Amino acid sequence: AAALRPAPGQGAAARDLLALLAGGDLVQPGTARKLQDPLSFRCAPSVLGSGFAALAAARQAVELELSSAGDNPAVIAEDAVALPNANFDPTHLALAFEALGAALARVAAVSAARIMKLMSPASSDLPRFLAPVQDGSAGYGPVQKTAAALVAEIGHLAAPMPVVVLAVADGVEDYATMATATVGKTGEIVARLRLLAAVELVVAAQAVDLRPGIRLGTGSAAIHMAVRALVPRLEADRPAAPDIAAVTAFIAEGGLEPILG
Repeated sequence: AAALRPAPGQGAAARDLLALLAGGDLVQPGTARKLQDPLSFRCAPSVLGSGFAALAAARQAVELELSSAGDNPAVIAEDAVALPNANFDPTHLALAFEALGAALARVAAVSAARIMKLMSPASSDLPRFLAPVQDGSAGYGPVQKTAAALVAEIGHLAAPMPVVVLAVADGVEDYATMATATVGKTGEIVARLRLLAAVELVVAAQAVDLRPGIRLGTGSAAIHMAVRALVPRLEADRPAAPDIAAVTAFIAEGGLEPILG
């Protein structure tokens, strides 16, 4: 299906997801339960694929800067020439990171939507807030506010930097790319997205445990096991912050890379 509309990154994302699900119930014939899944699930390959494409473009921009010279003037010693130039201007880098931030904001939006769907009995057929005991327990309900706050902060950080700046140097420097600030805020987006991914993993692991009799794919089972090695199943209400922090650190340290390949 992805080949019918080969959007940038979509095919690679679809292949990665199918590889994680291989060997599980979801890829077996006749196991699908819903024809029209929520778009946060259904559009995961296209949204993640756009993120992959934006990341590749940002990487290419950085590699160009690292492998070339932005000196002004450029001194060509063998020709005894000094060439005044504007190669110090990284507009292409700033634009690549603005696009990456916007793409990651969309990745965050669908992640948060999936978190909410997993906690809703109407969507998941699981207990409300994934609380194992429906006696007024909060379950993972409070974590919804964490997800909402992270998405709001990411959306704010994804807003583009101003393109009109105050002229300095007696009017000579009347344009600035704001590339440093753009890269900085994109880094802040990544940090918050990592937290949000940890929330989704913790919530998804609980959802898996509350649905008996299912068989996960080889990759998704390995991820579930990795999360459970850090976070025990929720049996009674407890603060979620330590669990989220543990999974966030695990992601930051590259703990998922052997599974994701």
